[in-house]
Amino acid sequence: MALFVFITETNSIAAEYFSQIIKKKTDHRFEIVSSVEDALRLQPDFFMLTAYDQAEEYFLAKGWIVKIKKFIPGARIILGGPAFKSRPVAFFWNLKADYALKGEADFTFPLLVDEITKKTPDPKLITEIPGVMFLDNGRLVVNQEYPSLTRNQLEALDFSHYCMYEGDMVSMLTERGCPYGCTFCSRIFGKKIRFLSIDRIIEILKDISKNPHIQRVMFANDNMIYSLRRAHKLFGRIIEEKLNHRFNFLINGRIDNFLLRNEKYLPHGINLELVDLLQNAGVSKISFGTESFNDAEIKRLKPEALYRGLDAMRLTRVLGKIGITVVHFLLEPSPDARPEEAIESTWRRLFVMESYPDYIETSASFANPSKIFLVRGSGLYLRGVAKDFDIQDINGNQGRINEVEKNETEFINESGKDFYLPFLTPVNRFGTTSDPYINLLLLEKELKNLQEKEEHSQREDLRLKKLLKQVKNSRKYINRINSVIKNINEKTFARFKDMLAGIGGVGKFLQEFSKLSGENKRYQIAGITQKFEEAADLGPIDVFEADTLQIFYMYILDAVKELLANSGKEKQIIKKYKKITNNVMINKMMLLRRETPLNIYMNYLKKNIPADRPSINILKKYAKNNQ
Repeated sequence: MALFVFITETNSIAAEYFSQIIKKKTDHRFEIVSSVEDALRLQPDFFMLTAYDQAEEYFLAKGWIVKIKKFIPGARIILGGPAFKSRPVAFFWNLKADYALKGEADFTFPLLVDEITKKTPDPKLITEIPGVMFLDNGRLVVNQEYPSLTRNQLEALDFSHYCMYEGDMVSMLTERGCPYGCTFCSRIFGKKIRFLSIDRIIEILKDISKNPHIQRVMFANDNMIYSLRRAHKLFGRIIEEKLNHRFNFLINGRIDNFLLRNEKYLPHGINLELVDLLQNAGVSKISFGTESFNDAEIKRLKPEALYRGLDAMRLTRVLGKIGITVVHFLLEPSPDARPEEAIESTWRRLFVMESYPDYIETSASFANPSKIFLVRGSGLYLRGVAKDFDIQDINGNQGRINEVEKNETEFINESGKDFYLPFLTPVNRFGTTSDPYINLLLLEKELKNLQEKEEHSQREDLRLKKLLKQVKNSRKYINRINSVIKNINEKTFARFKDMLAGIGGVGKFLQEFSKLSGENKRYQIAGITQKFEEAADLGPIDVFEADTLQIFYMYILDAVKELLANSGKEKQIIKKYKKITNNVMINKMMLLRRETPLNIYMNYLKKNIPADRPSINILKKYAKNNQ
């Protein structure tokens, strides 16, 4: 009997799926753990991990595998996930895998388990299992992928494998594939969408309802409303079966699907009939891949998109008013975004945050949009290969995208050799960034250069006329942005002040801490650490509160560490902290925001931009101070 251990820091449907497969179809053991240390203690035969084509997850997984190879060199590594759809060869070599699964592994994983748990696995038999990558005497073998599951195959799956239970919530997938062509996405499940039947979904929900602890169901599909006809049937059945009284539902959607496209409703109106249906069906949260609040950017990132930035804002208000929380996922400016477009998107985002605080979740992606990475197979990646724009990897080096292609198509079997594995991001051709002040500086400079130029081409003349209007509007937006950011920081300052008052100041806290016994000191440190970790859980809902709490507890922990590291100098350290005024201490905490994802909200301008004249000098000073 073999022991399989799946390591995942977050709850994973894949982990639950593999767990159920092992437990129901074999005699082997399967455990899911959240850290490599817990996994090592179990001394398993096989370690399993999901690999994502993202930098943070890659380096985390690589660190885990280094520890595994060091402490249990005989254990075997099984990998899978989106990375093996985009860059399978490089990830296999660099993560030192023994086996990897490409594509949909519903039917192939059990076959692999049967073979690799034998006393002497037969490489010839493994080559006959679709979608498997493995080493045969140091040579990498890549089997052809298993074809995408058909609707009938999907319908026949045991969905107890695909339901992930977490507290009072269960997550489930009811479809695979995506028909849309977002330029930053590679569509790991393909373009053809395959649904579970509505009868099957209702059957699964009824089965889940037998668990009295489950109150919420999250449909983890990219979009639960591809088809209005299907959405009306599904959510109508949920109401008919009274499952809306049993569960709250969390879904993902697309803004287009909520708009009425009939000409008599233009400009786009909200489909209130659909909104009412979802509310009556018990939907309490909808997440949207909004990407941007600027119309031109939306069309670049989502060519089929029929919504505008104002539509996204209005839909937020309509849904929020009836109690449906909205989550907007947003991206940094694309390689083609103009500075004025990014400024408009930033202002509209902050307007939504300020105007509808009770209607949205201020997630990290909403507060600071996510960086665009060039995922192999996406439209932007193909443009990168064609050299339509410059590319960098996240380490700041110039990205060598063609070398990535060479590694995947002309790889050499050299065991132990790491491939070049960058995480590529496009460079904006206009210098546009996520910082609205830098973007306005770019516009001011461009306008000044064009005004000083004696002769203009027709294109330059058109740009000059447009810039005169755009710069004026952008200055107004910047002042509004500045006001919101100032307000955020004032609230944060007040929050720190209240928390410091709650402990009587850091100096007094340390004085009381120093009087505790060794065991009570350890207990208090554990309590502060737990509060720090609990604050992280707020991140998906309110990143500002999570950020504020974590900075505060981190500051307290650092002060405690300083006290403990200097035994014999406790009185001096306590005296030092007592001398620091709360305002000085809070300013130090505020500066810590430079090291967090919310640093842009720390570095705001201290004065308004003049709306009627150039503001280059003010912005240059800002840029210099924040280099």
